[in-house]
Amino acid sequence: MMDLDGALARYAAALEGLRPETVDALDAVMAPDIRFRDPFNDIAGLDHARALFRQMFEDCLDVRFALRGRFRDGERAVLLWTMDYRLRRWPDRPLKIEGASELCLDPASGLVTAHVDHWDAASQLYEHVPLLGFVLRRLRRRIATPAP
Repeated sequence: MMDLDGALARYAAALEGLRPETVDALDAVMAPDIRFRDPFNDIAGLDHARALFRQMFEDCLDVRFALRGRFRDGERAVLLWTMDYRLRRWPDRPLKIEGASELCLDPASGLVTAHVDHWDAASQLYEHVPLLGFVLRRLRRRIATPAP
């Protein structure tokens, strides 16, 4: 049985240190058959996960992950994080995504076998797109419950 607290700490450190030149270091913390899912992607395999992160660094500038917390219960874990970045097409607009990653750890190897990101794409990404953002903000105001 692997030290899963140590495995989670290594995975968290790999994400916080993730840069274009460190993508290959994910091999040490992700299982070869990892399933990775976020609001836009649902992929399987370490090769695809590395390609997804490389594409993120192609599309975004100054990507930084800061962990706000981590929790583990057996083979399942959660990381709370903030991602600061800028899109290449709008480099003067710093953006931020706050989310959580649900992880499954292999008890024998300590490698992450599943990584599922949960974050609100509508308010944290789409609302920054000029025309779409206007429509979404207006819709949000219409359906919001008034404060007492």
